[in-house]
Amino acid sequence: MDLCNKWKGTNSAEMQAEVLCYQQKYTEAGNLLVKAGLPDKAVEIFTNLKNYEEAKRFTKFQKNDGNISRLLKDQAEWVKEKGDWKAAAELYIASKDFKKAIELYRQRQES
Repeated sequence: MDLCNKWKGTNSAEMQAEVLCYQQKYTEAGNLLVKAGLPDKAVEIFTNLKNYEEAKRFTKFQKNDGNISRLLKDQAEWVKEKGDWKAAAELYIASKDFKKAIELYRQRQES
């Protein structure tokens, strides 16, 4: 009964995409969501997987151009957490968040 309620109000493409994700067919799921007019969901799949290159590929189907910047910042945070401060700073620069990039460089110089 709870399973039926979970899917209430969800369209068929979202359900099919979730099944594809369980089968680890993420690209197929993303393509299906784009065809259904849900590119944000496709980007979300790859962002959750920390597969930022694929997520970036799906951002071209989104209406909001600012999403690539947000995605780059998310990737920068993840890379920073992994200890690669230089790559993180480069990603902040690519996202035009120069202040964050400068902060990272300063922190590295101080330590």
